[in-house]
Amino acid sequence: MSAIEAFPPFEEKLAAGWLWRNWAETKTCRPRRLFKPRNEDEVIQIVKLAEADGVKLKVVGSGHSPNDIACTDGYMVSLARMNRIVHVVQETGLVTVEAGVTLEQLNEVLPRDHGLALSILGSISEQSLAGALATATHGSGLRYGCMPTTVTAFRIVLADGSVLTASKEENSDVFSAGLCSLGALGIITQVTMKCPPAFNLQSETTFVRFEEMRQSYRAHIESADHVAFYWYPHTDTVMLVKHTRCNLPIANPAPGPWMSAFINATLETTLFLARYVPVLNYVFNNIWASIASFFSVKRVDQSHKIFNFDCHFRQYVAEWAIPIDRFPQAIGELKEWIDANQYVHFPVEVRFVQGDDIWASPNTEYDTCHIGLVMYKPFGLPVKYRAFFEATQRIMAAVNGRPHWAKSFSLPLTYLHRVYPKLSSFISLAHKLDPHQRFWSAWHQRVLAPLDTC
Repeated sequence: MSAIEAFPPFEEKLAAGWLWRNWAETKTCRPRRLFKPRNEDEVIQIVKLAEADGVKLKVVGSGHSPNDIACTDGYMVSLARMNRIVHVVQETGLVTVEAGVTLEQLNEVLPRDHGLALSILGSISEQSLAGALATATHGSGLRYGCMPTTVTAFRIVLADGSVLTASKEENSDVFSAGLCSLGALGIITQVTMKCPPAFNLQSETTFVRFEEMRQSYRAHIESADHVAFYWYPHTDTVMLVKHTRCNLPIANPAPGPWMSAFINATLETTLFLARYVPVLNYVFNNIWASIASFFSVKRVDQSHKIFNFDCHFRQYVAEWAIPIDRFPQAIGELKEWIDANQYVHFPVEVRFVQGDDIWASPNTEYDTCHIGLVMYKPFGLPVKYRAFFEATQRIMAAVNGRPHWAKSFSLPLTYLHRVYPKLSSFISLAHKLDPHQRFWSAWHQRVLAPLDTC
């Protein structure tokens, strides 16, 4: 018998051979047991059980990380049942929630019940809050940092079952490391964050040429609160999206789900054909770019409905954060490689994020430009993506690019140590808080463990 009963009420009974898959269906694993605690006390019991049984423990969110950071053959923990809003101070905008709440749930409840909103969002809101913070999820706009920069405090269960509260004033090292924890320090159970009054966004979509993006990017990113570029490879067409915070009434909201369903079906079919005839990627990218360029759009809606957009279907993804002044060089070299070597999918996404002081954040110490790649899996089928991603990695590494922790990359460990200057401090603290690396998965061992000797 283990430290707690064989099947506690917060354990899911797994079918024989049960297989966990991430959303993209690019990674799988077979956890020994799956727990869904309902409160912090049950999290502590699970941590003590793992310690007694000598088993690794891994928290999983919604599974949207494209790499294997969430995979484990030990005990898997989902915080999905820990999704309550604990306390709201409307006057200060301080909101305390359980870490398993999804961004989608917060987008619904905060404006409706409290007149507040999340200040920053990425492309989707299906993520759990804990997962979004653990890998420094971000939006775009040099006036705003990644999502963890809105956090003022959190509670974390450590490997020995003890609980710490961390903030800038209390356990400040744990706070600076835990804001982008990579799941390596413990289990964050509760988060307090600063939320602004609910706001609308005025969104404007226009189109520019590739060279204008390269040469005039600074003027564009300073012209609105949130600015992003979406380049259609094999074309000269770039979609420029600007969002400005406002109190204007909702106008010209996005089409209903029928339009997304139509676009997804059409896109998936064209990419399925291009899987067998790669040159069709060139043809289809040009067609999609031509169609899109006819539809410059202005609309106003609630912030989350503008921040979020349809990411279509399953995909391989890579992303790199580079110093902003290296953007023209990096994007130019990427275009040259694509034109000479491989037909690829659209878009190449370009976003911008304010720098921060979070130890493992891709934006630590300076403002960054994030360049994201996508290769879709039409109808779940694999496509050739490795050469594209590996070439991009070489280009980004030449300009001191930092990989997004949850996405595709493979770099010498000494390189990561160099471009993430606080990573050695992060590793040392992780070993101090979790000396037996109870919370480390095979991903952590592969990516982080050898850094301790660098």
